[in-house]
Amino acid sequence: MTKYYLFIDEAGKSKLSDEGNDLLLTGVIIERYLHSAVSNFMLSLKGKNNIPTNVNIHAYDLFEKEEVTGVKLKKKEIDYFFEHFIHLVRGAQMKCILYKADKKPFIDRIKKKAKSQNVTENAVLRYLKRKGDHDILYEILTAKMILQFGKFLEQENATGEVVVESRRQDDGAVLAGFMLATERSKYLNNKNCKAYSESAFNRITTLSFQNKKGLSFGLELADLLAWGKWNSPTLKKVIASKAKQTRIQGKIKQVVDVLINHKVKAPEKVSMTSSSAVGGFRVSEFINSLNEYKKPN
Repeated sequence: MTKYYLFIDEAGKSKLSDEGNDLLLTGVIIERYLHSAVSNFMLSLKGKNNIPTNVNIHAYDLFEKEEVTGVKLKKKEIDYFFEHFIHLVRGAQMKCILYKADKKPFIDRIKKKAKSQNVTENAVLRYLKRKGDHDILYEILTAKMILQFGKFLEQENATGEVVVESRRQDDGAVLAGFMLATERSKYLNNKNCKAYSESAFNRITTLSFQNKKGLSFGLELADLLAWGKWNSPTLKKVIASKAKQTRIQGKIKQVVDVLINHKVKAPEKVSMTSSSAVGGFRVSEFINSLNEYKKPN
């Protein structure tokens, strides 16, 4: 039976205590043997351009800081690597999934609660962290992506593995999202989600977390796509050098073009209401946690 990998990476800040309102989650589905072959090619391509081969590269480090693990790289080496990398990605057989969520409605509720209890917002956020509700957006987007992966595997009559770059103490949100996606009882009132959940439960064999030395082309690719879409249409960070900004913007445009070629024009906005099919259960738990909060004596 054919096996596929789902690689997941994010752009933006996921936790409710982080600055910024938007979270972008990117998924890349690629067949196992193709991934193995491309990973070997990537090692060779890195070596030819003096890019460290013992760690996963991140688009921000390579294209904005122009360094990897503290090693400064030449512009021509970065450009040569990118052109070959992006050419490879254009022709690769893969499926891309992008989801976007807005944390503002959650933040507004927290602010309202803090005001009514005459406490700081940080006090309420610390309470939500203890309750396990501070990373709810990442959890719900992960669940939705795993449901889609289950649907894909059923259509292809295949099995699959989910691979995520470890966020260390925050890996619990991914595990919670996986559990949410594969708890079939959560979707009894939604025929499609129930079927996707059953497929995810039956066909996904492994959920794994990789550190920065996992050397996974799929994670590097998911990171690149997330970085490109996150910085489109405008670069999030201010670049003093106009020449450098032009270089970066050119690469971002090519990444976005790759997504369009793979039939992804814009991220799907995920509903974060208590009535939503995916995540509604968790949103209700968040609201209950917030309602139960009382100012400490």
